[in-house]
Amino acid sequence: MKLKRIIAVIITATLAIGVTACAESVGDNDNETTLLYQGHASLRITAKDGTVIYVDPAAGAGYDVPADIIFVTHGHSDHNKIDRVTQKDDCIIITSADAINGDEYSTFSIKGIEAEAVEAYNANHSKATSVGNSKLT
Repeated sequence: MKLKRIIAVIITATLAIGVTACAESVGDNDNETTLLYQGHASLRITAKDGTVIYVDPAAGAGYDVPADIIFVTHGHSDHNKIDRVTQKDDCIIITSADAINGDEYSTFSIKGIEAEAVEAYNANHSKATSVGNSKLT
């Protein structure tokens, strides 16, 4: 449970401020959820059950593990290079357009993963076209 909260905070913070750093993996045990920070706002999360999630693919390396789910927070080219990701045949891609319905933000249940979209915007990212993930369980 604590790891889920940490991942949600990392995702939200990374997407909101676009942190830049070297790629680093957190959690190396096969029985743990692992997080690979790929750079800028790009993350790969591998759940305990093997579900592979990419968030904002664009920066860094490590896109060779086939994706089950890809989240794209907005349409800028430094967040939506889904062609870099190896995808499983049944990969689900959720974009900000899928997550925003007027002033409402969607919650998704995909392959046993619950994801809740929230508003995430600033001077360069419109509230009408950008989202973050507040909860990923």
